[in-house]
Amino acid sequence: MDIKNHTPFQVDRMAMTDRDGHDLLVLVLKATFALNEEQTPLSTEEQQPIHLADTYHGEPGESSVEYAADWAFDKRHAEFAVVGEAYPHPRLRRENRLSVQFGDLEKTVHLFGKRVWKKSFGFWKPTDPEPFESVPLRYELAFGGTDRSHDEEKHHDWENRNPVGTGFRAKYSRQPIEGALLPQFEYPDQLLKSPDDRPEPAGFGFLAPNWQPRVDHAGTYDERWQKERLPLLPEDFSSEHFDAVAPNQLMPFPMEGGQSVVLTGFTADNEPLALTVPQFKPQCRLARDSEDPSLCPLDLMRLTVNTQARWYSLTYLAAFPVVGPYLDITELLFYCEGERVWA
Repeated sequence: MDIKNHTPFQVDRMAMTDRDGHDLLVLVLKATFALNEEQTPLSTEEQQPIHLADTYHGEPGESSVEYAADWAFDKRHAEFAVVGEAYPHPRLRRENRLSVQFGDLEKTVHLFGKRVWKKSFGFWKPTDPEPFESVPLRYELAFGGTDRSHDEEKHHDWENRNPVGTGFRAKYSRQPIEGALLPQFEYPDQLLKSPDDRPEPAGFGFLAPNWQPRVDHAGTYDERWQKERLPLLPEDFSSEHFDAVAPNQLMPFPMEGGQSVVLTGFTADNEPLALTVPQFKPQCRLARDSEDPSLCPLDLMRLTVNTQARWYSLTYLAAFPVVGPYLDITELLFYCEGERVWA
């Protein structure tokens, strides 16, 4: 099939099946814009690529997700994510309050400089945060981790919500507490008070598909599934598995354009970054041999903001049911309606 792209953005298509084996053609458009002081939604010359799979900061399974895959055959929620760097307050130099205001949704995370546990008058206390210049927005610096310090493997354990993080201790841990690092990102209402606390990991980025809560929606891959469903997904698979961020970064799908977004704590001078979600409507015209052309609108599923590179991207998605062979679709024509957002 031919793809004609009448936009300056990235487009792609994927042949997939849904949970119950129905054929789908998943259509994706990804638009990248400059994050500028004028808040004018002008597309960048270099468009960010469409990710067909999750990309990681390091080795998969040993590091956090940098960018989540840009596809799903079904979405119940839209989502936002923030990647890049965070900074201390210029007066404090040791900590800051990070926040994202997205329409009526607000998320706040406290950022600290490096801290360790130290015993004081018989109690474990965090040391004062050290001064710092910037910190990468990565879940490695949020609460979590894997503890294999015990000699017996049965006593090894990990934080299912973030196995690559900092501060987690297994029940029978042999790790010394004195000098152990604390996470640098914490929710203000869940600050660590004890080395054995297990608060919710705090971050603004993407979650790996084998982390909770995503893995809880992946379904049951047991003997019954092998006999009755394989190669289909399990019956209890939920599309919430495709929610690639923390629950407090989700909103109804599709995301609405026109909403204002304000990010605070992500610049060295602590000046807010702001944008307004553009209002345009990507469309795809599908030409087929056996039938008249079909028009398929794409819905906004994700906003990703890169505070360091100063761009943001919008990912639009559609899942078109395919009746008959994929080869019957001869052409895909992508174009946009509504607000013009490129020169």
